[in-house]
Amino acid sequence: MAQVFADLHRDHGVDLRCDTAVTAVQPAAGDPSSAGAVLLSDGTELEADVIVVGIGVTPNVELARSCGLNVDDGILVGRDLVTSDDDILAAGDVANAYHPLLRRQLRVEHWANALHQPVVAAQTMLGQPASHVRLPYFFTDQYDLGMEYTATPIPTGTTRS
Repeated sequence: MAQVFADLHRDHGVDLRCDTAVTAVQPAAGDPSSAGAVLLSDGTELEADVIVVGIGVTPNVELARSCGLNVDDGILVGRDLVTSDDDILAAGDVANAYHPLLRRQLRVEHWANALHQPVVAAQTMLGQPASHVRLPYFFTDQYDLGMEYTATPIPTGTTRS
């Protein structure tokens, strides 16, 4: 899918550069608060009026770690969203939850977790059997092409059973 969307953007005139990092941003001449140029790791300098930065998501687990909770790419929780401390639950994109259908831990960086996981957490707190079993869902509409995706990729080095 990545190739399909990369080709789509190139077909619309986007200069897509992979494996190239931004090394510096230079301000506009005479106005240090405005963008002027972006310097790339391959030595290219691109003039810029506006710069949009998409860095990614790193879960903030410092409080959880300081409380002694188990963390690994988020706060580790079971299918019921209980952490390594039975009195503490975690939900949302910071929760690296055991997914019973996929049989592995899974942290999903999507607003749907913040929408659906609190119901599971509330049921767990009320002593009701609860399990977060929703499959990750993503969608995108770019130009005239849309995509919907329900599932998650198989981690590198694993096979389907």
